[in-house]
Amino acid sequence: MSWGRLSAGVRAQENQVTGLARDDISEGKTTPELVLPLGRPVRLEVRSLDVVHGFFVPAFRVKVDAVPGRTNYTWVTPTALGVYDIECTVICGPTHSYMLSKAHVVPPGLYDAWAATPSKEPPGEGGVAAPKPPPPPADPVARKALAELKGCTGCHSDDGSALVGPTFKGLWGKRETLESGKTVLVDEPYVIRSIRTPSADIVKGYPDAMAVDPLTDAELQDVIAWLKTLR
Repeated sequence: MSWGRLSAGVRAQENQVTGLARDDISEGKTTPELVLPLGRPVRLEVRSLDVVHGFFVPAFRVKVDAVPGRTNYTWVTPTALGVYDIECTVICGPTHSYMLSKAHVVPPGLYDAWAATPSKEPPGEGGVAAPKPPPPPADPVARKALAELKGCTGCHSDDGSALVGPTFKGLWGKRETLESGKTVLVDEPYVIRSIRTPSADIVKGYPDAMAVDPLTDAELQDVIAWLKTLR
């Protein structure tokens, strides 16, 4: 699920909710939004990789603090089908307004069928994955909107201001120093590798906290084209 930069690992009857998470869940899959089976007890494990957040589902009357270095948990049993808001109750920084997501409560049979597939989209009617947004047109405004939709701008600014990750402004063509001491050129192979395998090249001074986003090849090229304009 996308809660700012958050993922949910789907297991048999358990979901892990991780603030600023990576694909570090040993079983199951990471999804952009939380999917829960109707009528089944579900354990939610909540942790943060940066600052304190408040994981809150108003309709469930559930609120859990996400604290760095600590795992908190609670149990919920969804009692009604539907799509419910997820919010952050803590003013956690300049990207607090991005800490929004959804919890989808679906029939148990539909949940089981969905959990057994590679789909990362919440199941829609009839068990088919919910439709994805249409591909954006090839213009800078749409490309920026794509980066926002995929959560890129939740951790990377485009105006030089400091966020969780390096700013995108002036990044293209720059040489970055990694935690390993090596330097890399920010070019197309580097950007693709950083998105597909975020832990491969960690820039010095920044946390290893980026989630893997399922961008298509076309979406990757649109994001790269947008980065090239941020001089």
